[in-house]
Amino acid sequence: MDQNLIEEILNRLSLVEVASEYLKLTRSGSEFKALCPFHQEKTPSFTISPTKNLYYCFGCGAGGNLINFIMEMEKLDFNQALEFLAKKAGVEITGKNYQTWDKLYKIMDQTADYYHRLLVKGYAPQYSQYLEKRGIDQQMIKTFKLGAAIKKVVPKFKEKKTDLADLEQAGLIIKKPRQTVERFYDRLIFPIFDVKGRIIALGGRSLKENTTKYVNSPQTPIYSKNRTLYGLNIAKKHLDKTRKVYLVEGYLDLITMHQYGYPNTVASLGTSLTSNQATLLSRFTDQVIIGYDNDAAGIRATQRAISILLKLGMEILVLNLGKYKDPDDFLRNNSSPENLSQHSISWIDFMFNLNPLNTPGAKKKFAHQIKDLLSDIDDSVLKIEWSKQIAYRLGLNPSYFYTPANVTNHKNLSKPIISSVKNSKNTVLTLIKALSTRDDHIGAKAVKFLKSLNLTSPDNEFEPDSSLLAASSQSLNKFIQAEISRLEFCDTELAEKSLQKYIKKYHDMIKKEKCDQILDQIRQAQLQGKDTRKLEIKLDKILREK
Repeated sequence: MDQNLIEEILNRLSLVEVASEYLKLTRSGSEFKALCPFHQEKTPSFTISPTKNLYYCFGCGAGGNLINFIMEMEKLDFNQALEFLAKKAGVEITGKNYQTWDKLYKIMDQTADYYHRLLVKGYAPQYSQYLEKRGIDQQMIKTFKLGAAIKKVVPKFKEKKTDLADLEQAGLIIKKPRQTVERFYDRLIFPIFDVKGRIIALGGRSLKENTTKYVNSPQTPIYSKNRTLYGLNIAKKHLDKTRKVYLVEGYLDLITMHQYGYPNTVASLGTSLTSNQATLLSRFTDQVIIGYDNDAAGIRATQRAISILLKLGMEILVLNLGKYKDPDDFLRNNSSPENLSQHSISWIDFMFNLNPLNTPGAKKKFAHQIKDLLSDIDDSVLKIEWSKQIAYRLGLNPSYFYTPANVTNHKNLSKPIISSVKNSKNTVLTLIKALSTRDDHIGAKAVKFLKSLNLTSPDNEFEPDSSLLAASSQSLNKFIQAEISRLEFCDTELAEKSLQKYIKKYHDMIKKEKCDQILDQIRQAQLQGKDTRKLEIKLDKILREK
């Protein structure tokens, strides 16, 4: 996004004005206060500075500018938040045709409304009976706006003089040389919502034999299957209370989970979680309980989901369904459905349960499989901890898992495992530099620390990244933005704690850098068939350093 465009959006909108749409603000001197929307509290600690257009919560540490506020409140990424604010500010973003988007949203909403009325008004008894047989109650039918496409929708839109090309773009019809086919005709309808609760697509289930069971909307300007999680618009409202989310396969699994008291459930719309879906999920939670079907396809999908979620540093559990085929079957036939989380196991236990290690060959194959899983994890410390747990159970040396299985290019051996360490250190030093400008003893301490590093050589010279100090910079991540906001508001005591935290973080990064260097040496030694015990002792010594 053009920086000028970002500045134009921020100049047109007031954080106080936008935040007041979500919060009850009370003026306190030159600032505004409210109960923080990001954590539970009884006394307002969420503060907005109208002049700086920044917010900060002294209770939980959340902070940032208007863009960060919308990213958190609406659970949007940076570009989506800008689009959201651009529309509110009346700023046109080149390449986005909002008229087309609005038209498609209306078409999908009107279609879902029509199908829903046909179901709830009793025009489709066969579908009502099917849902009753599956145990889906009327509240769930209403909540998820289920419908029945027993009548064609095209005539309704023709009455409204809607162009057939718009229906085709929305994915409702398929135009053939001699006829127009309605994609969802004669099917039970499951509307698919985006994270903001807008209907963007449909899923249709046929009750007839010898036909495709499920038909789903194709990709459209407002819908991308691999970036959408069914039910997230509801689940996100419950993730403030629990960081735990259940991940299931399909529509009926999810609806049953909700009906049995698990609204913190989402579905991946099929048996394969995508990287984009996982990234979307990571914005709301850091703990996922996978509840895919208990068959061969579901088990393979679970393994794939574990691989994708591990890369994001997620805590992963897997539902142990035992004799039951899926979560729906489990909840309807288990005597204690209210204790679903007690039937979950760690991803490591799940992998071990799948693989009977009764022969050396089976053990070797499993070790390679785990090595591949761990190879894509960027956090080397996390990788070491998991390696230790798994190696202990296999009776192997933990360092076996440190090296990615696909390393064959010896020219890359000199590259550090974490390539962003230098940039991360520069970020921390920039924040310390920001504190060094204070005219109190905190500023003096910050200056003293920076001088103690002797960053004078051309290779080590420290130049503060000025873009990190600009509150509206597009390059800011949430951590940096919150820290900058906190520095704007905090008193001397908090500033001193901040400085201590930054200095500790810098030393931790140095420690991590040393670990990565030794891991590189271990990797080279393994490829050359050399003994790595001394290096492992050295690594363990560094890890024990305080």
